Amino acid sequence: MNNKPAPKPKYNASFMGGALLFNEFRAVLPLLKEPSFKELLEKEVKENLLLKINAQASRARIANELRNRAGSVDREFWFYFEGLEEKEQRLALYYIILKTYPLLLNFHFEVVLKKWRTLDYHLEKFDLQMRLDEIVSQDATVAGWTDNSRNKIISVFMTMLKDAGFLSRNQLRKPENISSSFWKFFVTAGDLWFLEACFVNKTEREAYL
Repeated sequence: MNNKPAPKPKYNASFMGGALLFNEFRAVLPLLKEPSFKELLEKEVKENLLLKINAQASRARIANELRNRAGSVDREFWFYFEGLEEKEQRLALYYIILKTYPLLLNFHFEVVLKKWRTLDYHLEKFDLQMRLDEIVSQDATVAGWTDNSRNKIISVFMTMLKDAGFLSRNQLRKPENISSSFWKFFVTAGDLWFLEACFVNKTEREAYL
């Protein structure tokens, strides 16, 4: 079934502490492949052998975010991730973001994908602000966030889009030179929705079934 991930009860904005976190995930990859990766991340906060972040408070914040996102996939995912090209690794991390944060999943499908489908490839912060305003009117948690927090959420999301290969100079673009085996991995995992999120058209998606 081509369904998006089921939304979690409340929106969460802890992702504001970092965008794609590509370098950080690469740094702790050996830990993510271990069954006790959560405990190993806690140890890394104290020892700083992999992250190489000076302030312990900053390491703790990043480690917590890595742990949150990594919890959205199983341990075998990281063995697959290790063998990918960089551009595919970046897309894979964006996949995790969409699975972890319902707010960003909403942004992607209700703003980004809709603009792509209507051939309106120009994306500005204002487009996301309008969607966030709609969510504010429907969700008490989001309504309680400050204007500064809302602005940062939008800025971080746009950085994620750039880092994952979806956005360049405010123009949406389809990720290029992605192997068919990469797409087939997500189809096999039951996540055909991610191909749709990556602007893979219906005919191409059906070819991977």
